[in-house]
Amino acid sequence: MTTEATTIAERFWGYHRRNPHVYDLFKNIALNMILDGRKHHGAKAIMERIRFETAWLQTDDDDGFKINNCYTSIYVRLFERDYPEHEGFFRKCKLSYDPFEYEFGDPYTLTPQMSMPLNDWRRPPGG
Repeated sequence: MTTEATTIAERFWGYHRRNPHVYDLFKNIALNMILDGRKHHGAKAIMERIRFETAWLQTDDDDGFKINNCYTSIYVRLFERDYPEHEGFFRKCKLSYDPFEYEFGDPYTLTPQMSMPLNDWRRPPGG
């Protein structure tokens, strides 16, 4: 049975595969803030910065958004999974579903060529 939560998570993983640079930027910004001594920061603020800085890089989601607001909470959980030592940097609400448990396996598996170098994130394609 498909629920709205499942649909959001399924759409997230498709978007994430098409736009791996979004998570690269999310974790880069968060880790830099942590290195600068911040104890907490808002994930929505990071997403707005990414939207502003990279509007030309992102592939639209099925619903027409460059980055759907519903995906922010999944990016937070992905960050905490990858960096458990920083759990609690983002304050979050409990989800009614686990976005990592899927019948089609671990959706986070990316091929190396899908990741973009962080120092190139401001350069437009072909520029």
